[in-house]
Amino acid sequence: NSFNNLIKMKIQILTAAREKVPDPPIHDFERLPILFRKLGHDVDYIVKSEWSRFYLRYLKFKPDVIISVGPIAALPGFLKRIGLIKRALLVNDWTDYWTETMGEKHGIAKIAFLEFYGIEKADIVVTSTIFNYDRARLLGKKAYYRQHGVDLDLEKVKDAKLEGKFKILYCGSQDNKMKRIEKLIDAVKGLECDLYLIGKPNPDLQKIASKNVHFLGFIPPKEIPPYYKAADIITMTMDSDGSLKLFEAFKVGKPLLALNGRISNILTHRENAYLTPNLREGLIELMKDKKLREYLSNNIKKMKTMTWEEVAKYYIEILEKELKLRKS
Repeated sequence: NSFNNLIKMKIQILTAAREKVPDPPIHDFERLPILFRKLGHDVDYIVKSEWSRFYLRYLKFKPDVIISVGPIAALPGFLKRIGLIKRALLVNDWTDYWTETMGEKHGIAKIAFLEFYGIEKADIVVTSTIFNYDRARLLGKKAYYRQHGVDLDLEKVKDAKLEGKFKILYCGSQDNKMKRIEKLIDAVKGLECDLYLIGKPNPDLQKIASKNVHFLGFIPPKEIPPYYKAADIITMTMDSDGSLKLFEAFKVGKPLLALNGRISNILTHRENAYLTPNLREGLIELMKDKKLREYLSNNIKKMKTMTWEEVAKYYIEILEKELKLRKS
């Protein structure tokens, strides 16, 4: 149900982002604050360098809602527990697996404590992953599932000029062990295919790559659609059921080869994706079986996607609903 923006909200957003207005915007909370403002709401956007001034900003801004992204959610959670935050609705935007992505660098126990303390003290959880949605519910938290936005349009673009009989595309960062890209690089060794990696190259991966692996470097999001269009299949190696790239895969509609795991919460093996613990075996089968590729392609296109604008409107509806429940 739409609440037609009956409430003009003051939304404070606390993130680990380093820039106020990154160009190009990639992540959710590089896009959503702009769209929240367009929908008529006041937004105070707090980046990492401003964390120490958060409480002063809170006192001055007097938000109706505080949305926290990442382990920093523990900060407003603690301030609420000791009574320094009283009226604001605390939202934890739990769209990543923070202990896994940050634990190695910052300490597993520390990140796990901050991650789950932030969840425990939040009023509601909003997440783009079924895995986290289920976890939040099991922990007794009120949770909402929302997608990442996808504004890709492949209809109007021409194929990028990629060489090779069978072209495989991976798009995403290469600097995190969770991405498991080395498994994909190993899988293509000795096969008649070409693997194209979009993202800032990782020297450690370059050392182990065979000649049929091509590091294309960082490509701005708006320039990526021709590469998607040119690929025979696209790949996902991270153990995730809610990454931005997953929702892009629905829109792209190419056969998806992925390492099995959490992704099976949202996709089904041999129905709308090829999910396997063995990328090489999956790759060999997909290369041989054109009918299977066409079947997977047709079915993944049926997965629902939302534009960023639709995501922003849905997010606002969630916040309005929760604020109304508090007043009733």
